[in-house]
Amino acid sequence: MKAKEVEERDEAKEEEEKAKAKEVKGKAKAKEAKEKAHIRGRQA
Repeated sequence: MKAKEVEERDEAKEEEEKAKAKEVKGKAKAKEAKEKAHIRGRQA
C-alpha cells in the first residue's frame, strides 16, 4: 500500500514538471515570436 502511494506521488510530480516545462517552452516561443515580429516591423 505504502509503495503504491509513493509511486502515485512520483507520477503526479512528473506530470507537474512536464506541465511546467511545457509552459516555459510556450512562454519562450511567444517571446521569440514577439521579437521576430518586432524586427520584421523595423525592416518594413
